[in-house]
Amino acid sequence: MVIRSASLSAESQSVNAALQKIEADISNLEVLRIEFRRRKNDLDALTSVLPTETLSTIFEAVCELPEGSPYHHTCYPLVLASVCSRWQKIVYSTPSLWQGLQLRLYHPSRTSRMSLTLLRSYVQRLRALSLSLRVSCNPTARHKHLSRADIAPVDDLFEIILEECPEKLGSLVLNNVPRGWWALLPSVPSLSAKFPRLERLAFSWSEKYRDPPIEPFQQHMVPRLKSVSLCGERLPINLPWDQITILELKNMNVWQCIKLLSQCPLLEEYRCQGALLSTVQGQGFDVMREVKIYPHMKHVSWHFGLVGWDIVLMEHVQFPNLRTMSWLKHSYGSSFLDTAENFGGVSYPLIRQRFMSKPQSLTVFKGSLSLWSIEELFKTLPRTLQELYLTDGHGTATLDTFRLLILSDDEPNTNIFPNLCVLSTPFLCPPQPNDCNSATVALKMLQSRREGTSEKWKIYQRLRLIRLICPVPIMYTGWAVHLDELQQLIREGLEVEEEERRFEGATTSVATRVGINPQH
Repeated sequence: MVIRSASLSAESQSVNAALQKIEADISNLEVLRIEFRRRKNDLDALTSVLPTETLSTIFEAVCELPEGSPYHHTCYPLVLASVCSRWQKIVYSTPSLWQGLQLRLYHPSRTSRMSLTLLRSYVQRLRALSLSLRVSCNPTARHKHLSRADIAPVDDLFEIILEECPEKLGSLVLNNVPRGWWALLPSVPSLSAKFPRLERLAFSWSEKYRDPPIEPFQQHMVPRLKSVSLCGERLPINLPWDQITILELKNMNVWQCIKLLSQCPLLEEYRCQGALLSTVQGQGFDVMREVKIYPHMKHVSWHFGLVGWDIVLMEHVQFPNLRTMSWLKHSYGSSFLDTAENFGGVSYPLIRQRFMSKPQSLTVFKGSLSLWSIEELFKTLPRTLQELYLTDGHGTATLDTFRLLILSDDEPNTNIFPNLCVLSTPFLCPPQPNDCNSATVALKMLQSRREGTSEKWKIYQRLRLIRLICPVPIMYTGWAVHLDELQQLIREGLEVEEEERRFEGATTSVATRVGINPQH
């Protein structure tokens, strides 16, 4: 009996040990199950299929990357389509991905057959959308040499552009046009509109064109053409100027720029940069014989400052509804102020005042302190001004930029620009004790936004400045003693930026340069 009891006890212990081992194994397996389940969920999330609509949106964003971007590619749709069969199906069935094509040619009279096939492929997949086509010629660039079988005459390319896809063309840009290309443009007028969607034309050329201007695009051929951009010395082409609303000119004879302005009565935007003086003395000064009024003009950029031509523009044009103006000194030409004090018996400052008294709806002005003094600007700019950008050719301000904006006890009770909210200035020295430089005055003006109850600052409670733009080089440690003041202004909503980048499309915060955390 004793022996039987001992045997049962040993068997019970063995069973308990086996059960404990099984429970331990189950616990370990449960841990493994949880771990594998978590890993599986992670893998499923990484490999899950995105909806077609989401992929199409992503592809559209990629194809819209601007030229010059480090990720820019001339044929994004083909790159995306080469990833997998699903992406290929989405790319080929999304017309919006095929709206922009850039072709690069390395010989003025030859192209590749691949370029011709590519252009036809884009046109076929556009469906009801328009094509923006850019063709650039750069014979000096390094490139892969083509075999004889891959070479096609450039005439074939223009034949496709002008004969096979004119109804699809919405924008045509030809960069660095060789002289022989002009003859390839359409020269025979049609009875119906051959380019019904074409809205923008842009041409740039470096070779001097001495033949009479051609007229490839007549008004009935391009009924929707509104925007024209030209870059070159002599005008090789005539267009239906009376329907143009946006005109951009660069590196062109200045008298030609004035002449084109006089031929475009419907202009809304007019931009000129890099004027070239005529080799014939006095040529073109009579290009405008009467005053022209441009009621639709909203934006003007005049970056010349050349002898006499500012006078022609100021005396013969009126922009009653102008909103934005940029008037800068020409970078490599001489300013009229440097060579003469008057023109035709009328002082240059007086002419400026006559011109600036005309646009009474101006809200944005950008001007060079090499051409304009602070006093002249404040006397002639309208009270509607909301943004003022001041630049200087040498990068340093010789005048107290803020002096007339700061009202002391003995100054008249006037508020020059009650709606001014953005102010950009040239180089500012760091504020010094008992110093009345522009930086010190700027801080006083900004601080006055919260000192409206003081009798001394009573006029400032109406100032609305919310953005100050000025270069503050990091080597000037004199700004360090004012970090608390700048930080407090940033906390209250003021944007302080290092450089004026509005007209270039980007900004850099001064807070990063001087060690301020804008989020605090």
